[in-house]
Amino acid sequence: MRWSIFFLLLVFAQPSFARLGDTEAQLIKRYGKPTAVRPGGKYNPYFEKFMDFEKEGTAISCGIHDGKCVTIEYKRDRGFNSLEFAGFSILNHLGSGVVTQRAATSLKFISKKDYPAIIDASQKGFRRMRQKEESLTEKKPG
Repeated sequence: MRWSIFFLLLVFAQPSFARLGDTEAQLIKRYGKPTAVRPGGKYNPYFEKFMDFEKEGTAISCGIHDGKCVTIEYKRDRGFNSLEFAGFSILNHLGSGVVTQRAATSLKFISKKDYPAIIDASQKGFRRMRQKEESLTEKKPG
């Protein structure tokens, strides 16, 4: 019984986990034509672009750096059940090199190797936004 539960956890977790590190071509082959491709760089200079997909009722967003997927987020209205999340967590604790973030309707996976640079770049992006906002505020009369 335990082996069957462990197997189910791996089956649920493996399809999503395996996508980090994929190239753009691999993502397109796996998920089909992107529903959107958004430029990166302005507010988080670490990312070249973001590619969005839709597959089987799940919205998928991939952050691309150096031609590879370094962040991937899965969203669906009904969220992810505990069994699915447990599978992802088991893989994460097995030294998979992934930072996992869970919200009510989403699961996000970030390459541990890229995580510090992503945080640093997003802080630079926030500073840019703040400076831009401050310069606009200063120009307004009164």
